[in-house]
Amino acid sequence: MIFFLDIDGVFNLDWSGKWDDKSVRCFNTLTHALKAKAVVSSTWRFQYNIDQLQKIFDEQGVEIEIIDYTDVISQADRGEEITKWLDDNPYDKPYLIIDDKIRDIVGYFSDDYIINCVDDKGVTEDLAIEAALKMVKQKNLGKNT
Repeated sequence: MIFFLDIDGVFNLDWSGKWDDKSVRCFNTLTHALKAKAVVSSTWRFQYNIDQLQKIFDEQGVEIEIIDYTDVISQADRGEEITKWLDDNPYDKPYLIIDDKIRDIVGYFSDDYIINCVDDKGVTEDLAIEAALKMVKQKNLGKNT
Protein backbone atom coordinates (compact mmCIF):
# COMPACT_ATOMS: atom_id res chain seq x y z
CA MET A 1 0.00 0.00 0.00
CA ILE A 2 1.20 3.46 -0.85
CA PHE A 3 0.39 6.90 0.44
CA PHE A 4 1.04 9.87 -1.83
CA LEU A 5 1.92 12.44 0.81
CA ASP A 6 1.79 16.16 1.12
CA ILE A 7 3.60 17.63 4.14
CA ASP A 8 2.39 21.18 4.80
CA GLY A 9 -1.15 21.01 6.15
CA VAL A 10 -0.80 17.27 6.79
CA PHE A 11 2.02 17.18 9.37
CA ASN A 12 3.54 20.67 9.28
CA LEU A 13 0.56 22.68 10.50
CA ASP A 14 2.11 25.92 11.69
CA TRP A 15 5.39 25.97 9.77
CA SER A 16 7.30 26.27 13.05
CA GLY A 17 9.76 23.49 12.24
CA LYS A 18 8.17 20.93 14.59
CA TRP A 19 5.48 18.81 13.01
CA ASP A 20 2.18 18.27 14.82
CA ASP A 21 2.50 15.43 17.33
CA LYS A 22 -1.13 14.32 17.08
CA SER A 23 -1.02 14.19 13.27
CA VAL A 24 2.21 12.20 13.37
CA ARG A 25 0.81 9.79 15.99
CA CYS A 26 -2.45 9.20 14.06
CA PHE A 27 -0.53 8.71 10.82
CA ASN A 28 1.95 6.27 12.41
CA THR A 29 -0.91 4.17 13.78
CA LEU A 30 -2.38 4.01 10.28
CA THR A 31 0.89 3.16 8.52
CA HIS A 32 1.73 0.42 11.02
CA ALA A 33 -1.71 -1.16 10.60
CA LEU A 34 -1.57 -1.05 6.81
CA LYS A 35 2.18 -1.59 6.31
CA ALA A 36 2.17 1.36 3.92
CA LYS A 37 5.06 3.12 2.17
CA ALA A 38 5.23 6.69 0.93
CA VAL A 39 5.64 8.55 -2.33
CA VAL A 40 6.11 12.24 -1.57
CA SER A 41 3.94 14.54 -3.69
CA SER A 42 4.61 17.61 -1.54
CA THR A 43 6.47 20.64 -2.87
CA TRP A 44 9.18 19.65 -0.40
CA ARG A 45 10.41 17.37 -3.19
CA PHE A 46 11.64 20.54 -4.97
CA GLN A 47 14.24 21.06 -2.21
CA TYR A 48 15.08 17.60 -0.91
CA ASN A 49 16.01 14.23 -2.36
CA ILE A 50 14.58 10.94 -1.06
CA ASP A 51 17.34 10.38 1.51
CA GLN A 52 16.95 13.91 2.87
CA LEU A 53 13.17 13.56 3.03
CA GLN A 54 13.51 10.23 4.84
CA LYS A 55 15.85 11.85 7.38
CA ILE A 56 13.35 14.69 7.96
CA PHE A 57 10.49 12.21 8.40
CA ASP A 58 12.59 10.16 10.84
CA GLU A 59 13.59 13.25 12.84
CA GLN A 60 9.95 14.38 13.02
CA GLY A 61 8.85 10.92 14.20
CA VAL A 62 6.96 9.90 11.04
CA GLU A 63 7.46 6.14 10.77
CA ILE A 64 7.17 5.31 7.09
CA GLU A 65 9.61 4.32 4.36
CA ILE A 66 9.77 6.82 1.52
CA ILE A 67 10.22 4.89 -1.70
CA ASP A 68 9.97 7.74 -4.21
CA TYR A 69 8.55 11.13 -4.99
CA THR A 70 6.45 12.27 -7.91
CA ASP A 71 8.09 14.02 -10.83
CA VAL A 72 7.81 17.77 -11.03
CA ILE A 73 5.97 18.57 -14.25
CA SER A 74 6.03 22.24 -15.20
CA GLN A 75 2.55 23.79 -15.10
CA ALA A 76 1.01 20.44 -14.09
CA ASP A 77 -1.55 19.78 -11.39
CA ARG A 78 -0.55 17.54 -8.51
CA GLY A 79 -3.14 15.03 -9.73
CA GLU A 80 -1.37 14.85 -13.09
CA GLU A 81 1.98 14.26 -11.38
CA ILE A 82 0.52 11.42 -9.30
CA THR A 83 -1.13 9.93 -12.40
CA LYS A 84 2.23 10.00 -14.19
CA TRP A 85 3.90 8.21 -11.27
CA LEU A 86 1.22 5.49 -11.35
CA ASP A 87 1.61 5.17 -15.16
CA ASP A 88 5.41 4.98 -14.94
CA ASN A 89 5.52 2.54 -12.03
CA PRO A 90 3.53 -0.66 -12.44
CA TYR A 91 1.49 -0.58 -9.27
CA ASP A 92 -1.77 -2.43 -8.77
CA LYS A 93 -2.16 -2.29 -4.99
CA PRO A 94 -4.28 0.08 -2.91
CA TYR A 95 -3.11 3.67 -2.60
CA LEU A 96 -4.32 6.93 -1.12
CA ILE A 97 -3.49 10.57 -1.66
CA ILE A 98 -3.23 12.49 1.62
CA ASP A 99 -3.30 16.24 1.06
CA ASP A 100 -4.84 19.41 2.43
CA LYS A 101 -5.33 21.09 -0.95
CA ILE A 102 -7.17 18.71 -3.26
CA ARG A 103 -8.58 21.06 -5.92
CA ASP A 104 -5.87 20.00 -8.39
CA ILE A 105 -6.33 16.30 -7.51
CA VAL A 106 -10.10 15.73 -7.62
CA GLY A 107 -10.25 15.97 -11.41
CA TYR A 108 -7.93 12.97 -11.67
CA PHE A 109 -9.05 10.71 -8.82
CA SER A 110 -12.34 9.82 -7.19
CA ASP A 111 -13.00 10.43 -3.52
CA ASP A 112 -12.18 6.75 -2.87
CA TYR A 113 -8.48 7.61 -3.30
CA ILE A 114 -8.28 10.97 -1.51
CA ILE A 115 -7.97 11.92 2.16
CA ASN A 116 -8.56 15.65 2.54
CA CYS A 117 -6.82 17.05 5.62
CA VAL A 118 -7.93 20.36 7.05
CA ASP A 119 -4.70 22.38 7.00
CA ASP A 120 -4.87 23.47 10.63
CA LYS A 121 -5.73 19.98 11.93
CA GLY A 122 -3.63 17.62 9.80
CA VAL A 123 -4.17 13.88 10.14
CA THR A 124 -6.85 13.29 12.74
CA GLU A 125 -8.17 10.05 14.24
CA ASP A 126 -11.29 10.38 12.06
CA LEU A 127 -9.19 10.79 8.91
CA ALA A 128 -7.02 7.82 9.87
CA ILE A 129 -10.16 5.69 10.22
CA GLU A 130 -11.46 7.00 6.89
CA ALA A 131 -8.13 6.15 5.25
CA ALA A 132 -8.11 2.63 6.68
CA LEU A 133 -11.66 2.02 5.46
CA LYS A 134 -10.82 3.28 1.97
CA MET A 135 -7.73 1.06 1.81
CA VAL A 136 -9.70 -2.00 2.94
CA LYS A 137 -12.38 -1.24 0.36
CA GLN A 138 -9.75 -1.02 -2.39
CA LYS A 139 -8.12 -4.24 -1.23
CA ASN A 140 -11.46 -6.05 -1.18
CA LEU A 141 -12.28 -4.82 -4.68
CA GLY A 142 -8.87 -5.94 -5.89
CA LYS A 143 -8.46 -2.95 -8.18
CA ASN A 144 -7.55 0.72 -8.19
CA THR A 145 -9.72 2.23 -10.87
